Amino acid sequence: MLQVAERSSGVKRKALLVATPPPTPEPDTIPDQRQFIGQPFDRMRADPELARVSRKLFFGVAAVAGLILIVTIWSLVEAWSSSSVEGSDSATTVEPVPVSVSIAPPAIEGQHLPPLLSRPMDFEQIVKKRQSEMTASMQEAGGE
Repeated sequence: MLQVAERSSGVKRKALLVATPPPTPEPDTIPDQRQFIGQPFDRMRADPELARVSRKLFFGVAAVAGLILIVTIWSLVEAWSSSSVEGSDSATTVEPVPVSVSIAPPAIEGQHLPPLLSRPMDFEQIVKKRQSEMTASMQEAGGE
């Protein structure tokens, strides 16, 4: 069987697919017929266009793997250099500088803020209060 495939670029490929060798006719009846040597898969692999595509694919995969390797090494080097810079800062001693002006906390007049976390919060009371506020607002909205 002869298989023909054509691309949009106009390149035609032909492959002779032979399952079993046909019976050999007498040499006198068909003078110019010759048998192809090798299996169809081996003949197809020997196609120069297929070899070019295979080579392009190999170089593309190698380029992507190389870029991934470069980025990984770069990030490791940056992490290593930043950790060495932080370590060198902690090794030096820094003397504190005395401040001449004292900083006073801001004065909030007329506003009493309850201390946070001074008493445990009762969430059940908070939920009940919110529910009562929501029902009151719903009644006001419905009454208008």
